[in-house]
Amino acid sequence: MARRYIIGMDEAGYGPKLGPLLIAATVWSVPEDCSSFDFWSELETVATNTPARSEHRLHVADSKKVYSSSKGLKSLERSVFGFASLAGYEVESLRRFIEQLAGTIPETFETQSWYQNRDLQLPLACNADQIAVDAGRLEQAMQTHSLRLEKIAVDVICPQRFNHLVEKLGNKSELLTRCSLDLIQRVRPPLGSQTMIFADKHGGRNRYLEYLNETFSGETFFSEQESQTQSTYRSEATTITFGVKSERHFPVAIASMVAKYIREICMDLFNRFWLEQLPELKPTKGYPQDAARFRSEVEHLLPRLAIEENVFWRNR
Repeated sequence: MARRYIIGMDEAGYGPKLGPLLIAATVWSVPEDCSSFDFWSELETVATNTPARSEHRLHVADSKKVYSSSKGLKSLERSVFGFASLAGYEVESLRRFIEQLAGTIPETFETQSWYQNRDLQLPLACNADQIAVDAGRLEQAMQTHSLRLEKIAVDVICPQRFNHLVEKLGNKSELLTRCSLDLIQRVRPPLGSQTMIFADKHGGRNRYLEYLNETFSGETFFSEQESQTQSTYRSEATTITFGVKSERHFPVAIASMVAKYIREICMDLFNRFWLEQLPELKPTKGYPQDAARFRSEVEHLLPRLAIEENVFWRNR
């Protein structure tokens, strides 16, 4: 039976000066004759965006609502690995997870001392038995509605590559748009498949048509709407919408959570490395103000550790 595809895409780590930028996409399918699909209502027995205090369902929402330093990692990790396990991805370690979702370990990942010959066994905050139970519940609910999670994919853009692309393209907004569309090109179904794509807007950008027609060769897009809240484009088989608060779309929310989870684990390894050098150092999330504090405290160590600034620090 022919399938209709729905793709959600989001990023984590666009603003920080330390650590990687993560772009993630999730690819779903429903029977082709299904003209619309409400993920939230169809999966309400296994997932919710408004969890109760003793909630057994997975929390699915904008990653900023699922995870915070005060809430801890458990809810985010449980949801991410429930869906990842359902899709057939192995939950073993950070490196193995990235390798499966990115296709390979990025070359610039290996140039960073905090990742070289280092790994974290996963999961960190929940247990494998719980993940297996969650995946089983998800599978049963999704089979009932002929829904499939076809693929999860990420692009891990470490500072060295980030800086190179900013210099090449002129600014980081251009980097985000081009890398995001390249990721969609990598995961989208064969040309001609009916596909809907949802993504968060890229900063203040309202116009994407030129980028779409340049990226997706063999397919011509036309603009339906371009505004501050939503920009929508359509080709013969594909509709793509960049909108404000796109995490209201279930596939985007899962992408947001995957991107956030991998970035948080990467920053965990980053902080562990620097705490080995300076045990009294306060860890960082990498956002500009605190990143400046962190840099001032470790900068004197960069030459001794043979760490180039381009590998450590983002230039935008």
